[in-house]
Amino acid sequence: MKQKDMDIRSENAPIIEGESEFAARIAMYRPKMNASQNKIADFLLQDEKAAADMSIYEMAERIGTSVATVTRFCQFIGFSGLADMKFHMQQQAVSLSQDIGILQTDSVNVIKQKTLQFSETSLHSCLMELDNDTLEQAVEKMGTAHQIMLCAMGNAGGIVQSGAALLMSMGFEAFTVSDYLLQLRTAARLDEKDILIAISYDGMAKTTGDCMMLAKNHGASVILITSVKDSLLSRYADYVFYTPPRTAGNPMNITATALCQMSILHVLALGAVTRHYDRVKEVGRKQMQLSDLSRYDDRQKEILIGRMRSVPEQG
Repeated sequence: MKQKDMDIRSENAPIIEGESEFAARIAMYRPKMNASQNKIADFLLQDEKAAADMSIYEMAERIGTSVATVTRFCQFIGFSGLADMKFHMQQQAVSLSQDIGILQTDSVNVIKQKTLQFSETSLHSCLMELDNDTLEQAVEKMGTAHQIMLCAMGNAGGIVQSGAALLMSMGFEAFTVSDYLLQLRTAARLDEKDILIAISYDGMAKTTGDCMMLAKNHGASVILITSVKDSLLSRYADYVFYTPPRTAGNPMNITATALCQMSILHVLALGAVTRHYDRVKEVGRKQMQLSDLSRYDDRQKEILIGRMRSVPEQG
């Protein structure tokens, strides 16, 4: 933390017991706030969840102040700007009653039950809050897409690998590229018949953002799966779907986020297959035949290197 930030805070500033971490931060900075800053703070604390979903222009209008004043307030309480503050607020949005953390004293049976409950809660929140109109539009685009490129980095890299395999098995021309330079080159070759699906938890992954920008500039439709509203990457997306924000210190966060990201891909794929079944079923049938090559015959009694099934000739 910067020294000037520490100097601003009062050692005797009250921290309200039971309030959110964001409310505690506001309380620590209150003694040094001017009238405009107090007005913004009061507005934010009235409904943190609603405020976290507002754009900077909407927030400034509702408060009756300028965009610049809102930005300076965010910086005053230790954030780089509104996006940084909203990201922090969204992470605190899940109530403590929903945040089922794992304790060192928990038995494996308790861990199992907590994992199930937390995963169910996260998935329900994620899927039920998807915007249906946006979903319908994205499904229609996917159903008519020539090819679908999936792009991500870090933890989401494994999700796009699994997502591409899922889409291919369901009859879509889907793929992902792991090398950064090849990602850029491939994204730049997409056109208006194609789709790029990007996954970035905080909406700030540069590699993913570069691919989104290139794909969009060349006419491709862009779908973003993220947890942060009004993120930088959302500027380059035609369709944005949100996963629940994580809560601090919960070891189930990453796996729950991965489940939600994969589930959104699954909903998109199922919707597109339902709407365009005749188009994708033939490709899906061929993919299943290719998958058959990777398995031993059911009657195989021992492993023999080199033995492989052959794909039946097309009649």
